[in-house]
Amino acid sequence: MSAGLVSDCAVAPAARKQSEVDIICSAILAAYDRLAEAIEPSSGFNGATVRKVDIDKVREEVRSRGFFDANEKGHLTATSRSHFRRAKMAAIQAGKFVESDGKIWRA
Repeated sequence: MSAGLVSDCAVAPAARKQSEVDIICSAILAAYDRLAEAIEPSSGFNGATVRKVDIDKVREEVRSRGFFDANEKGHLTATSRSHFRRAKMAAIQAGKFVESDGKIWRA
């Protein structure tokens, strides 16, 4: 996605500045793609071949790239956890991902 474009995660794209959730959603998509390269394909809900990635690994990959704030103990702040949850739900609602049993994959 190029700078200045609306997030792929937006359900109804609008001419607006990207929110933090939109930016994190794009980071989740990119992190998933990087991690999925090393995953063996398996069957999704409809029998299609998918690459299921652990959601915690995706969150850690996004964190390692500097998208989240951490507290003094190194844990994600409540705001960062909330942004991740909202961004993940936006990606699922937009039809980008499916989530089940702690794993996500491209829809």
